Amino acid sequence: MTRHSQLLLILVLAMLVLVNVAAALQVAQSIPTQLALGASYPPGARLAVNLLWAALFADLIMLLLCRPQTAIHLVLPLLMLYGMAGVGWLSLFARSDFDRGRIAFQAVFTAILLVPIAWLCRNRLPRVVATGSGPALPPESPYQPPNASPGQPEA
Repeated sequence: MTRHSQLLLILVLAMLVLVNVAAALQVAQSIPTQLALGASYPPGARLAVNLLWAALFADLIMLLLCRPQTAIHLVLPLLMLYGMAGVGWLSLFARSDFDRGRIAFQAVFTAILLVPIAWLCRNRLPRVVATGSGPALPPESPYQPPNASPGQPEA
């Protein structure tokens, strides 16, 4: 993965951390009001979900900085899960016609936003060529046997 691609993914994930922390703060400040008005969703669960997503994305940023080869395989599945969870949350707690009308739009918009991330993750992955028996490991992998050169099976 190029440094530019890595920084772009870190920027996207950092924005998602900020969005989820801001949403959690907004929910935390308005819990009494939401309970009094009878919000369609449990505010405590929404707060917990936002904090969980913020923590997951922050952990993924740290993994991208420390072990980018491992983290790149987690970015797309986690972002897809985040998009599906958002659509699922809206589907589960939609009461008004307006909210029900947003479900399809949010699903399509999420898919469109995931296309460039998918391209970045799939096309910027390092190419590993297998030579010999056993699984191929990238040259910088810490999992090479002590007495074997990269790409050579152990005797």
